Amino acid sequence: HNLQGGTIRLVLNNEYLQISNASDEAPISGENLFKRFYTSKNSTSGNGLGLSIVKQIADSSSFTLKYEHNGTEHVFSVLWRSAL
Repeated sequence: HNLQGGTIRLVLNNEYLQISNASDEAPISGENLFKRFYTSKNSTSGNGLGLSIVKQIADSSSFTLKYEHNGTEHVFSVLWRSAL
């Protein structure tokens, strides 16, 4: 999901996958970030199942998930586990 005319950015390397999209909303609170179908009071769209599924996959694969809101973008990162 993105704003009309907004940008989606992907970065993939040996350390992480990072996905960011344009935002005109406030950051998603940590307690609601991975709730299925969560919708903020000011939004007509929600998180759906996507982030909940990503969280389950990351947990079962020992990956770390990070979320940041830099004022203009929602930024989601999946950090790979350290090399053994």
